[in-house]
Amino acid sequence: MQFISSDPSAIAIVTTISGIIGLAAAYPGGRLSDKISRKGIVINSGAFARLMTAVIPVARDLGSYISLYT
Repeated sequence: MQFISSDPSAIAIVTTISGIIGLAAAYPGGRLSDKISRKGIVINSGAFARLMTAVIPVARDLGSYISLYT
């Protein structure tokens, strides 16, 4: 079985996609945290980021990992 961690280009793609999603979510997330609890936003987004990072080693291919984002 080939895992996503064995392909450097796949890791680069995942990192790039993650950065783009983070950049796109930063402004709306800031606006949302101004309206509701900042602490809740930070805790939930941090937990989600840790979960997605933990899934990288067990993803079978790039498509299965990207599908978790949607």
